[in-house]
Amino acid sequence: MKRSPQCGAIRTHDGFSLIEVLISIAVIGLLLGLLLPAVQQSRATSRRIDCANRLKQIALATANFEATHRLYPDSYKWRVQLLEHLGERALAGQFARTEDWAAGNADQAPETWRLQTPLSQFICPAETDSSGQPIVNYYANMGSGLQAHGFNGFLSPENGGAYYYGAHNVRHLSGRTKPADFQDGLSNTVAYSEALASPSTFVGSVGATGASREQIFRLSWGVDGELSTADDLPEFARLCRSVVSWNAFSIGSNRGRMCWPEWRSGAVYVGPIIHGWAYDHVLPPNSPSCGNSYWGIYSANSLHVAGVNVVFGDGHGKFIAEAIDKSLWTALGTRSGNETVEF
Repeated sequence: MKRSPQCGAIRTHDGFSLIEVLISIAVIGLLLGLLLPAVQQSRATSRRIDCANRLKQIALATANFEATHRLYPDSYKWRVQLLEHLGERALAGQFARTEDWAAGNADQAPETWRLQTPLSQFICPAETDSSGQPIVNYYANMGSGLQAHGFNGFLSPENGGAYYYGAHNVRHLSGRTKPADFQDGLSNTVAYSEALASPSTFVGSVGATGASREQIFRLSWGVDGELSTADDLPEFARLCRSVVSWNAFSIGSNRGRMCWPEWRSGAVYVGPIIHGWAYDHVLPPNSPSCGNSYWGIYSANSLHVAGVNVVFGDGHGKFIAEAIDKSLWTALGTRSGNETVEF
């Protein structure tokens, strides 16, 4: 005999109704929307910390080099001279370290000097360059820009050595630095910072209007202003800061970036072209970099949020906000400026 359902009994159904499914999807979407930015921020923070740690390893290698030689590395050879102290003795042996650019052909870089082997020690994890070319992201502090008698930053060239730049051999008299040279103190002088690698091929004539933040950082922009003495620096810096308002560039008026693979920023371990090994403290972090036929301003920059990593001469690191006071940033770049630093 079949039993009929009792009066008032509630029928049950397996599964979810359409409304319940839609509500569940909306909740999941909301949670993902909240979670993904946190995950991305966590990854960005991790890359920034890893980047800072690599700078600290370079600072430690520099200290070991000084303990051995009683001098800091020669400025344009610093990457090669630190290789042995970074655990790359075999690679260090591939480089010639005694050539004098003043006596040789400065227009051609010996093949052994060009960067053939990418090393993670010299690459920031936040770098997004996908050219396939070996690059570097870490640069030595050359000080507060063009000076009358040599650079006033962390590193300097051999005593009596010359830097080839454009059509000029500019002689620097300061000689390689040592701890006693830092009247401002090693803890108040930045040793190294970071910058994005430039494109791997000649760029030619380009415009800054509409360029992304990253594109502006990766190029060195030409300006019409003169920069051949230290007195030219303030006006040249003003022109450089306004570079993003320009609409177009032409090579004929010395605007645009001549960016060759062998000389590009981040393409060689060693060489006399300044932007290949150094940055300066003329403009705050994440400012444009600019040049004319002879000299330039080469700013520290990064893809980190609103600032750059630096490591000081005593080995301690810090993240510097791009909003830092310009005079403070300049003071941190000089080794004997006698500035009052409250930092």
